[in-house]
Amino acid sequence: MPRLEVEELLARYALGERDFEASDLSGVDLSGIDLAAKAKRGIIYNKRINLSSCNLSHANLSGANLYRAFMIFANLESVNLEGANLWEAQLEGAQLKGANLRGTNLGATNFAGADFTNADLSGASWGFNAKDAFFKNTIMPDGTVMTGRG
Repeated sequence: MPRLEVEELLARYALGERDFEASDLSGVDLSGIDLAAKAKRGIIYNKRINLSSCNLSHANLSGANLYRAFMIFANLESVNLEGANLWEAQLEGAQLKGANLRGTNLGATNFAGADFTNADLSGASWGFNAKDAFFKNTIMPDGTVMTGRG
């Protein structure tokens, strides 16, 4: 996986690139960044950003706007997504072990087959697809701890 620095990601994104599949973004600080697909009156002007199979472990994505992002099979272990917008994002099979998802907007997000071991979803908006997802020692949005399912 090629290492991708924040400056290069943002420069390429500004030029219209949206496919960063399999890039190594581990440990990057993208807090507050807006990587959302833009829409006006139901028309999408920018393609969704593709971060599928990317290594985003230990990255700071707090407050990031990842509306409709593709993050399928992404490594999001110990990532900070506190307060981020993941509305309608695709995170099937994502690794979210130890992830901070406190207060995150997870409405209509697809987490089918994702691993939430030791993740914290307290205060997150609910209403996402977690079919076949794995929960172990996971703090759920209502504060309860799910000790095992998957």
